[in-house]
Amino acid sequence: MQRKYSIAMIAACPFPTVQGSQVYIGQLSEALARRGHEVKVITYHFGENGYGHTGFSVPIYRIPRLIPYRNLRAGPSWRKPLLDVLLVVRTMQVVKKNHVDILHAHNYEAALVAAIVHFLTGIPVVFNTHGVMADELHTYFKWPVTKVLAGAAARVLDGITARLVQRIIAISPGVKDFFVQRGIAARKVYCIPPGITYPASSPEDVPSLAAIQGPIIFYTGNLDNYQNVPLLLESFVSVAREKPDARLVFVTHCDTRDLEKQCREFGIWEKIVILPHIDFHQVQAILARARVAVLPRTAWSGFPIKLLNYMAAGKAIVACEGSAKAIDHLQDGMVVKNGDVNGFAEAVLQLLDDEDLCRRLGEAARKKAETIYSWDTIVKQVESLYAELLGVSDDEGSVSPVGSKNL
Repeated sequence: MQRKYSIAMIAACPFPTVQGSQVYIGQLSEALARRGHEVKVITYHFGENGYGHTGFSVPIYRIPRLIPYRNLRAGPSWRKPLLDVLLVVRTMQVVKKNHVDILHAHNYEAALVAAIVHFLTGIPVVFNTHGVMADELHTYFKWPVTKVLAGAAARVLDGITARLVQRIIAISPGVKDFFVQRGIAARKVYCIPPGITYPASSPEDVPSLAAIQGPIIFYTGNLDNYQNVPLLLESFVSVAREKPDARLVFVTHCDTRDLEKQCREFGIWEKIVILPHIDFHQVQAILARARVAVLPRTAWSGFPIKLLNYMAAGKAIVACEGSAKAIDHLQDGMVVKNGDVNGFAEAVLQLLDDEDLCRRLGEAARKKAETIYSWDTIVKQVESLYAELLGVSDDEGSVSPVGSKNL
């Protein structure tokens, strides 16, 4: 019989929100809770409405609202170290009042918070990566000097954080290799991807899309630099030239003024539709209308949750190599070399011209999402990691620290 654990899920971020990392944290927490584990999410003092499709069912423990910070976007801020000090205090309060077996920390700040709590309590830490700092931190800065300094800080953070925790969940084989090549024991790093939960209800119509008669190319998510949105816009110039009725639809929670400016500069503004990300029902509804879902991100270390959403919706996908973690070219999606604007446009045009190819790739993507990337599959791997870390037997199999491309 599977042992039940008490898990403190530490999220150094606003929670819940509709952003990919937070959706990942939320769905993992709920998947563990459905398996009978006691899960507590410890997080910042705020979140937002619109999480998922059923709300959030796991208890949330928040830091006190002492610091005026309500930024939903990722990235560095001078206020965050202060918030993280409060997160240490709140986590200590939770573990003193409740039995906790595992500190499961998401991303670097949470891992450092958990490492302090481990030092004080001895509770082991699982560091759940969502990427690595060396691949991402510098993208939040504009000036060359600040980029260099951020790169140096990232290398230090990558090394120190990995050595302070007891186990690491690498969300892709590339992330596992990154840590192993830097001297972290391979037995300490487990390759476990995110899972995906997709509502079974039928999507509703989106009135703002009713007037669109041509094919829809769809992007959802944040607009931070590492998402490489300019490549998508530049490629869409060629697509719009060949398919004048095509529309590029963005669904995002971010400020869109820079996006609007770039669209005007590329001369494609009249063919762009921008919608605010309200809730997952809306995303599901727009995906149902879309012909092609796109992912221009070239950063290699993350595992975009939007990719799993696209797959679960059965959409034909065009993705750059860096973000094509779960798809294989012409088997369940189309993969383009990083930075290849013309290749990206050609892949989109090929799908717009070939409905049978769209259908075949979409069906294969959905099947993979329903099997390899279902939470029923993923959560058992996480349980096996917990069992190995705590030295207990696991009756439902084990997960190896060694992973393949698509696990």
